Amino acid sequence: MSKIPPPPPGSTAAPALERTGVVRRPASAASTSTNLDARIAALAAASAAARVTPRAQTVTAAAASVAAAHLSASARTLAEAANAGARSAPLDTTHSHANAPVARPEDIAQSKVSRAIKAKEAVGAALDKLNAEFESAEVALRKLDLNVFAYVRLTSGGDDDGPFEYADLAWRPGSRGWRLVVEEGHNGSPEETTTDICRASKELRILAAKKLPELLDRMVQQAEEEAGEVRAGIDGIRSFTAALTGRLGAK
Repeated sequence: MSKIPPPPPGSTAAPALERTGVVRRPASAASTSTNLDARIAALAAASAAARVTPRAQTVTAAAASVAAAHLSASARTLAEAANAGARSAPLDTTHSHANAPVARPEDIAQSKVSRAIKAKEAVGAALDKLNAEFESAEVALRKLDLNVFAYVRLTSGGDDDGPFEYADLAWRPGSRGWRLVVEEGHNGSPEETTTDICRASKELRILAAKKLPELLDRMVQQAEEEAGEVRAGIDGIRSFTAALTGRLGAK
């Protein structure tokens, strides 16, 4: 082994080994020390991990729970906003039935025919009930026993100063006693067509149903007028009889 030469005289420099501070060890001792230091560091890390892990798990679980709650609240908020928007937004009819099955023309026609038949049956049933009510009204009017002719106008066309057609609801005697009838005619002709109320047209029967109270008022008015005329007739007869008796008594 070669030796390091000593420094020149008067030099303060230390030998190379002393300046660098390197301590040489045998190779086997350095390797053993390094492995031991690594195992000590690993054991210390494991011990620290063992002490921290339960707390870390608790914190992690709590954080996950809070995050889940926030996500759930956000989801509910988004759902409510979507529902509110759906309620407030105008209905889009452009594509609402895009996936609906297309009805066949024969199905549409059959549906319309069914509705028409039901409507006809409903009108027929309603008119039957209306006729029954007219018959009940006739019975009630007969019980009043006014026996006076009266009428109210149902329809009229044209100028009142000129020729026009008319239809009246009247209470008049017939072959079956006093009845409710519809009289139709032309003011320029003395001829009238008289039809029992239950056989009149649907439109005239509907109008007549609304005019019954007015007809009763006319009947009462007519009866009062006739009563006045009867009283006037009585007074006239009395005057005539008194005059006649006076003349005969003078003889």
